[in-house]
Amino acid sequence: AMTVLAVDIGNSGVHIGAFRGRKLAWRTGAPLEVEDPVGTLEGLLCARGISLSDVRGAVVGSVVRGTTKVWTAALRGLSGVEPLVARGRSDWGIEVSYDDPDSVGVDRLSAASEAYRSVGGPVVVVDVGTAITVDVVSGDGAFLGGVIAAGPKLMSLALHEHTSLLPLVEPKHGVGLLGCSTVDCIRSGLLYGTASLVDGLVKRARGEVGDATVVATGGGLDFVLPALEERVDVVDPDLVLKGLYRLFRRERGL
Repeated sequence: AMTVLAVDIGNSGVHIGAFRGRKLAWRTGAPLEVEDPVGTLEGLLCARGISLSDVRGAVVGSVVRGTTKVWTAALRGLSGVEPLVARGRSDWGIEVSYDDPDSVGVDRLSAASEAYRSVGGPVVVVDVGTAITVDVVSGDGAFLGGVIAAGPKLMSLALHEHTSLLPLVEPKHGVGLLGCSTVDCIRSGLLYGTASLVDGLVKRARGEVGDATVVATGGGLDFVLPALEERVDVVDPDLVLKGLYRLFRRERGL
């Protein structure tokens, strides 16, 4: 079967998905600074019994400048096909009314377009990663823009780096609101601070467009989800990869 690879290059790592017969067959991750992307990809495909001749196309969406070329070249070398590089002004199937569409992160547009295509609008799209983004697509498919804030790991890093006494704390579940040690207080801040941020932004975003469906994704979502008070209608960890694949099909006329 024809395989299309979707590669989502984020601030904390690379997500790779393989689509066969319009379905996501598998997904995996790779670190951002891979010595040998070609070897890495070959190993991943080989381990899943996919031969290189099966790979008929690839799409790359990146928010990390220097890394895009490396992975694009690797995919080109691997499949012999020129990968589609997603841009802000690509044909996402939603109307992007930014002055400069290319200034919008393709991860945001990919997630927003996929959410709109799968549940309709208005839709509020939450992505909890290195950054937290909350974006809104209207009922008639217009990307209305959104909000960018720092995610829990960045919050932890900032507290540690810009104070003299606060330790670097790994975000974790199951903490009470009122900590009785510095570490527990920070853990509470990371969990309930992030949850309150997401809750508040979702509530405000809903207020902008009336009652919207809320779709959530991102590597940090599992961390914050149990602590949320606002309802989340759809959780889809593969939203960005699916959006990239849908873009590939649209632009390649498949």
